[in-house]
Amino acid sequence: ATYGSKTMSPKTLYGFRNYTVASVSIPTLATTAITSVMDISASSGGNTITNGGGTIDAKGVVWSTSTAPTFASHTGGGITSDGTGTTSFASSLTSLTCPVLYYVRAYAHNSAGYGYGNELTFTSGVTLASVASLYNQIIDGTCGTGSFTTTFATALAAISSINTSTCGITTTSGENVRGVAFSAGNIMYHFSGGCNFNGTGYYISNGSTGSNNIVQMTSGTITAITAIAQPSFSGITSAYTILPTGFKTDVTVASQGYDAITEKGIVLILGSGTPTISNIKINTGTGSANYTTTVTGLTPNKTYYYRAYAINSAGVGYGGSVLSMVTSATQTITATQSWVCPTGVSTVTIEALGGGGSGGSATGTSSRAGGGAGGAYCKSTGLAVTAGSSYTITVGAGGVATATTGVDGGDTWFNTTGTILAKGGVKGATATGTTSAGGVGSTTSCVGTTKWAGGSGGAGVASGTSGGGGGGAGSTAAGNNGSTGTAGAAKATYGGAGGAGVTVINSYNNGSTYGGAGSGGVATSATDGKGGNGGAGVVVITYP
Repeated sequence: ATYGSKTMSPKTLYGFRNYTVASVSIPTLATTAITSVMDISASSGGNTITNGGGTIDAKGVVWSTSTAPTFASHTGGGITSDGTGTTSFASSLTSLTCPVLYYVRAYAHNSAGYGYGNELTFTSGVTLASVASLYNQIIDGTCGTGSFTTTFATALAAISSINTSTCGITTTSGENVRGVAFSAGNIMYHFSGGCNFNGTGYYISNGSTGSNNIVQMTSGTITAITAIAQPSFSGITSAYTILPTGFKTDVTVASQGYDAITEKGIVLILGSGTPTISNIKINTGTGSANYTTTVTGLTPNKTYYYRAYAINSAGVGYGGSVLSMVTSATQTITATQSWVCPTGVSTVTIEALGGGGSGGSATGTSSRAGGGAGGAYCKSTGLAVTAGSSYTITVGAGGVATATTGVDGGDTWFNTTGTILAKGGVKGATATGTTSAGGVGSTTSCVGTTKWAGGSGGAGVASGTSGGGGGGAGSTAAGNNGSTGTAGAAKATYGGAGGAGVTVINSYNNGSTYGGAGSGGVATSATDGKGGNGGAGVVVITYP
């Protein structure tokens, strides 16, 4: 008899034992993220390796210009051999071309075959991010923004030759630099636009005095090996366009320190001292061009000290001059608008002046109308306000007469008519075939701790002159009255003059800002005569 491949003898006792043969599966692993991408090289590897029940006798990475590269098929790519076993490994991908999209997988092999990690992709070619920490290297550009790097141990040697057609540079020590230009981060990189040696071509060197030294080229001649420095300035102007909350200043940049300026502007400090970027900082932008800085958000009626600043990789450079300025203590508002209370302000003084009334209009034979009254003045001291809050300011317009009637000047107020209110001047009366009286200045219905009436308008005279407009009220006295033919004069501080009376048919004179009233009109039986227009009012804010 037989059992399997064995022949069994008769009358012989045999023993039996069962057994199984262990199976082996292909390994599993993960592909390490791709890093250090250059024009002709990159780094990857593998990790989290399992042996599948067998022995890992080979491992590495495989790459290709086609998806799913294998050990046996990796068109346009290559393969590494990085040892045996299940420990993680690092791989260097070399002899790349650029710029090319590559597909990468880690691999491991046992008796069951090849196992592959997840597929990753990258495009060859140096980027600033990939070389941002490389200082002691020359980047020899062949495509993209750089190529392979060559480390050198001493300062860049003197230039022995320059090929301006290929942007090639050879040093006396044999180092070769091709197609480079200055870059942020103190890194030189490929400059695809051709040679650029006229003061803007730079080549990095580790140097004997620091790792950030560079060689500056000018017209193909080495001019200096200069350490990258902080930016410097040659001038900053005194403040101009000064407002309660800001101003402008112009800055002249002397040098960017052989590196790109990533931020520039001015710094300020309230009171006295030397400002830095830890104080108030106004960022105006980047680059080495001269610039104008517009400062906003300051507190009115305060002294600030300021100077220029700029930042590059070497640090913060400051202008040598520290200047001072005082923000404006007053703000004049001539049109209706919203006003936002500045930072640091809790009380203000408000002065308001109403619009001037127009002169009366004249209709009919020998009509001579009276002039309008000037706008009233009101003041409120120590008015409580809240920083950052918005308040409505209403500025009264001057009255604009029609051919047949005058018009009162507009009222002026702050926030509400119950806070502070300066009434507009009253119009001159209409003259119909006769003469008429001028408007009467008054503080009736005005609101404020100080109140002054606008000047009254003069009356018209039959067959003679129309009435002159009254002047706007001053800050310390009532406005000047007009009279027949004569305007009320201006009154300090804000009151404008009225318009003088006229004798010419259908002519008139307007009142002046602020709050001056218009003259009366003159008419005949055939032609009506409108009165002069009043001047607009004003609001003046004074900060403590």
